[in-house]
Amino acid sequence: MLGTGARSPLQRSREDGNVPAGMIVSSSDPALTEIVALAGYEFVVIDGEHAPLGPAEWVAHVRAAEARGTIPMVRVPENRAVLIQQAVDVGAQAVVVPHVETAADAEAAVAALRLPRAGSRGRCSSIRAAGFSRQGWEEHSRLVDAEVLVIPIVESELAVHNLEAILDVDGIDHVQFGPGDLSVDLGVDMDSPVITQSYERVLTLARARDKHVIGVDVIPPPPGARPSAVLQSADLLHVATLMKQLRGALADQFADAAGAGR
Repeated sequence: MLGTGARSPLQRSREDGNVPAGMIVSSSDPALTEIVALAGYEFVVIDGEHAPLGPAEWVAHVRAAEARGTIPMVRVPENRAVLIQQAVDVGAQAVVVPHVETAADAEAAVAALRLPRAGSRGRCSSIRAAGFSRQGWEEHSRLVDAEVLVIPIVESELAVHNLEAILDVDGIDHVQFGPGDLSVDLGVDMDSPVITQSYERVLTLARARDKHVIGVDVIPPPPGARPSAVLQSADLLHVATLMKQLRGALADQFADAAGAGR
């Protein structure tokens, strides 16, 4: 799976009737990425924004994901060309970019992925994604252009307002909805109807353009709907963050053990 990119595997999964599911990993230990892959998730998001993970940690997680056949994505800390380039160089098959609010922001992120003249990414063949060789450079470059995804996070009022223009940028065919930062930006709780309405707007505009939305697990369903109803409207799912899942599981296990000991 080295260097192949996320676009075709995700598309094949959707064509097979699946909703690809992934999980965010914020631990420095790549064993956690391997565990997520072994659990059956189709992609893992290596968190470089809210976790103390940089390129040295990214590459270890990417290797762990590839070894177990899951798609490694890297969430970079900000929309900077050098960070996006580093994620691609270590073998990320998708780059998740926070705080993309305008078409110009989206264009800059895509440009960081592409070589001149289409973009601004520097050429270096002694990188992992190119097999540390000039002999693999042309194939690597072709695969990056065709298969590696740039995924903006829609997480502000301005981003929701400008979403049509963002989705119309060449090279953007997936976006992630970010209700946490959006709720802060709007000054509302995450369970506010305004957040659900914003999510529905993102879904509607993406579908109209045959583009895809990564949903998350914190958006409340409409009254009377199944808990997964809102999520299942998305094309891909972030099921949860691994560390939050781990804490919840351990807390439940501790409560059960403490209760059994009484």
